[in-house]
Amino acid sequence: MRLLLIILALSFCRPMVFATGQTPDYIIYQQDTLPLFANPLEQYFSLVGNRDIPDFNGGCGSTACWRGYKAIWELKNDSLFLRQITSCHSDCGKPHDGNLFKMFGTQSVFASWYSGQVTIPRGKYFESYNMGYASLYDYEEHLEFSSGLVKSKSVISNLERIESIKLDRILRENVQNLKDTILFYLGRAVNWKKIENSNDNIWCDDDYLLYYDSTGELRQVKIMNGLSDTLNAKDKALYSKLDQICSTKFLKSLSRLSLGYIKPHRNFTVRVQLFYDDKLEIWECELYYRRPTEKELRDWVKEQMTPK
Repeated sequence: MRLLLIILALSFCRPMVFATGQTPDYIIYQQDTLPLFANPLEQYFSLVGNRDIPDFNGGCGSTACWRGYKAIWELKNDSLFLRQITSCHSDCGKPHDGNLFKMFGTQSVFASWYSGQVTIPRGKYFESYNMGYASLYDYEEHLEFSSGLVKSKSVISNLERIESIKLDRILRENVQNLKDTILFYLGRAVNWKKIENSNDNIWCDDDYLLYYDSTGELRQVKIMNGLSDTLNAKDKALYSKLDQICSTKFLKSLSRLSLGYIKPHRNFTVRVQLFYDDKLEIWECELYYRRPTEKELRDWVKEQMTPK
């Protein structure tokens, strides 16, 4: 589910979620300066009830920096310190850093207010997704804080997930190349001329889902529009009838074609969009992913942007 959600994105408004990939904070850690996929300063703003940063002029705004600043942190002796509040960008105007002394009464700011988990990317960068802090690296180091002190550390490997993404891309390309082959078998599945000239109010050109197992064998065919849970009783009866007639014939015809030669690494579903007007056409032939609901997307992005 996580992979599905990071591949698909919707645009949402601040403050709940961010559709554009966000500029991260940074942390000085183990003699290196690394991206920090968390914003500990947000807990401080929630605690004091305002977002005032003395003397701060962040320069130009950006959808890649909804919070309006970039914080620089340091992990020293397992304690988290705030070292700088600066602009997210360096190429627009002359921004002024926030005055930590006016804000906290000291230049060495121990983040005693912060509890939660932060993520530090490790290893080779793979790619970014246009949503929150969803950049993907070989590994992630997770640091769990309580009142500014590290309580636990763990390293999570993303190598298996990255390999799965790569294999899915190969599978998607192979499925797109099946268009003419599937068209041939579906063209023979029913007598399209007879359907066109019948008075039974039956047509088989619609969106279909073809369910294959990991060996490339077709297990089920379903008319896509008939799967909606918002259909009224009349439409449900109609699509049930079409499923019984069209999907059954498609399954019988396509079962003669094994897709084992494309070497799928998992069970997969193919969406085909059929159109008939004198001859059968396939408008779409693609690897199908169930689209997450808007609520699923909102909840997932909020989770990524919220300290754990």
